[in-house]
Amino acid sequence: FDVFYRGFLGEYIKPDADLNQLVHEIHKLCKELKVTSDSGWNAEVKALIPQILAGVFAAFTVCKSGKSFNRISETSEKAQLGQQLLMKPHNIQVLTILYMFGCASPENEQSLRSQLLQIRTGEGKSMILGAAATVLGLLGFRIRCVCYSKYLSDRDYGLFEEVFRLFGIREKVKYSKITSYSEDAVARRGDIRAMTLAQVFHGQTVSPPLSI
Repeated sequence: FDVFYRGFLGEYIKPDADLNQLVHEIHKLCKELKVTSDSGWNAEVKALIPQILAGVFAAFTVCKSGKSFNRISETSEKAQLGQQLLMKPHNIQVLTILYMFGCASPENEQSLRSQLLQIRTGEGKSMILGAAATVLGLLGFRIRCVCYSKYLSDRDYGLFEEVFRLFGIREKVKYSKITSYSEDAVARRGDIRAMTLAQVFHGQTVSPPLSI
């Protein structure tokens, strides 16, 4: 990951660099990967995840802090300060996402496991969610990130909104409160009032497939 990230960042943080070229390069990597939550996560896919993730994080760094970095780094005396201003992922964030995508699982395991990962306060859950959502969106998934707080949910979405837009996956990603997710889950089954009346008065049970 680190080799790819440094390479992408060094190339695309330059003032005259075209960030759309990085987007095209990452889309090209993802295009041929055919995965679902239950299949396709073979050794070839897992080997490409670090490179894809590096491209996503490099784009994030450039979007969030590239202009400030370039302004300050114009003078050699302030180059070190410019490095300190860059919004970069740290080790815990990167390792968490790689673990989520099965990079530590056996090569013959081709499905994603359900994960419960604990991240301490201040270790960057917002960046983990945003980067993971971006990778999943690039692989063709629809993403739902839930939180107990609308304020925190809106804040986390805002952090990565520019990246979602840049990679063309904004419509695939939705952040919301847990209660909103539950309400949507119920609503997708149909008119809850009509189904309740049908069950109570006619003994009819309507249970179409659930898709969130």
